[in-house]
Amino acid sequence: MDSMFWKGTCNMIPKRQILYVCIVCSALIFLAGAADADNTATVNVMMGADLYPGSTEMTDDGKWDLEGNSIVEMLNEIDPLGLNVTVYVTGDYVSEFAGKVMYKLYVTRIGSKPNHELAMYGMTTGETLGTMPYGEQYPSIREAKRLVESAYICEGRIIEVKGFLPQSFSQSATTYGILDRIGIEYDAGYQAGLIYEPGHENDTWPYQVEGHNFSAVPISTHVMSGELAPLSDRFAKEVLGLSGSE
Repeated sequence: MDSMFWKGTCNMIPKRQILYVCIVCSALIFLAGAADADNTATVNVMMGADLYPGSTEMTDDGKWDLEGNSIVEMLNEIDPLGLNVTVYVTGDYVSEFAGKVMYKLYVTRIGSKPNHELAMYGMTTGETLGTMPYGEQYPSIREAKRLVESAYICEGRIIEVKGFLPQSFSQSATTYGILDRIGIEYDAGYQAGLIYEPGHENDTWPYQVEGHNFSAVPISTHVMSGELAPLSDRFAKEVLGLSGSE
């Protein structure tokens, strides 16, 4: 594709070299992409901002530390490296408060930086779009997009959200039709060699999804113990039992 669908509206990333990283405030990291012929790559960090289950029972300080400061700390490590960052935000995250802290203002602050892009992470943490009928999916996805866009201001302009990452990679043909309808340009709900469109099992670069207007962005995988595993810190912790340092 000629369009830079993996870029933030305020930044550009060369198509020939890209590596995707996704970090979610509930401790989820993905890597996706591929090196070019000379084994160089541009890193684009992908972070998820969603509400942590049970955080409503926490103190305001504890809730914000978990759902907000965790992202602040990661961005403080990432931004000085000159990396591009896509932050996937759930709709209900935009509307949340922790005491007097308004999450929407924080999301606006993130999206206003030139190396940051805001994208959509569905409406709620843990939702399974793939099991939902159209009548439930469409209003939920449409409202999530509206909420994220309401906080996405770059250079004084409200920006249209172009990217999507489904919770737990759960989506369906119904989801695809909705993404077309609302103007989504790329879907990161894929994993190289594990979750892919027919004929694209070995693709690690973004590719056009046949019959639709958006492209698939495959999250990277790696052979671990003889099997492909997504480069996700949640998967590494919960399935593989690895520590943070490992």
